[in-house]
Amino acid sequence: MEYIPSKDRSKLKYPDYWAWDFNSWGINDWDTYWIEKQLQSIYITKHNSHTALADELRCLKQVYSSIHPAYDKILKLLKELQNITKDTTNKKIWKARDRITSIKMESELFELESDLNKKKGIQAGIQIAQ
Repeated sequence: MEYIPSKDRSKLKYPDYWAWDFNSWGINDWDTYWIEKQLQSIYITKHNSHTALADELRCLKQVYSSIHPAYDKILKLLKELQNITKDTTNKKIWKARDRITSIKMESELFELESDLNKKKGIQAGIQIAQ
């Protein structure tokens, strides 16, 4: 974490992301990082990700002086965050995340149905699906 003073790391909820070179910081990279960090899929929403990012950026804005190059990047990201709904790449990230979640939920449901069928002695989940 060469870019963030050690005394300020504890102020951040996701300090490992900010350890990257500030030139590589970006909203789409953040979203990908944030999605991977979440343990429960119910909390993985674009709103939650962007709220967390805004909180982190506000904290970083206080950490860096206005003459540090990272400060300009922070301001740029805060401005981009206001218009992120127009970003097609960001839309693709969240659509892919939604598809993955849907597939994961279907898989978990299938496993539950399979377990129920084993316990009840019912073959395949046909009756449950009906």
